[in-house]
Amino acid sequence: MRLLQWLILGLAGLGLAACTDTTPSGSGSSGRAGAPTTPNGSGPTGAQPIAGPVGGKPAEFKADFPPMSAEEYVKEFAANEEAAIKKFQDKKVVVEGIISEKEGNGVTASSLILAAHKSAKETINLHCALAVIDDYTAAQFKKLKVGDKVKINGEGSNGGVTRRKEKPSYVDLSFGKIAQ
Repeated sequence: MRLLQWLILGLAGLGLAACTDTTPSGSGSSGRAGAPTTPNGSGPTGAQPIAGPVGGKPAEFKADFPPMSAEEYVKEFAANEEAAIKKFQDKKVVVEGIISEKEGNGVTASSLILAAHKSAKETINLHCALAVIDDYTAAQFKKLKVGDKVKINGEGSNGGVTRRKEKPSYVDLSFGKIAQ
């Protein structure tokens, strides 16, 4: 019985070793020797690769609505916030607009603010929170400048307009991926 337990533990250890990246530090995708990676070596175990091969464009994105401008998207919230929340909540959308602001460094939590809707009453921009930063998104984020036109694949959030006194108000677009 004792021998059987040792045999099972030994086989389990071999199975774990087979799922481990043992490349020297700096040459593996995780930068740590022995750190588990996904089957294609693109990141930590459990992470879902979003953008295919390193440097490749994101996978096909099936939106729930035809592509629209950031202004069209935000105007729906300005006209009837409650109806817009119901319409776009947890739905996949493609928006295109002009970058008015960049937040973050493109490696960790980063966002693009797209100029969207300006009226006599208020200015409402589109805040695009980028999803898991992969190599493609990080490279695109670094290239983009304020004033550039960009296309974002994202998901409508469950919130409405976030109103601020000192800065323009905004509507959130979650899990964004740079599509251009």
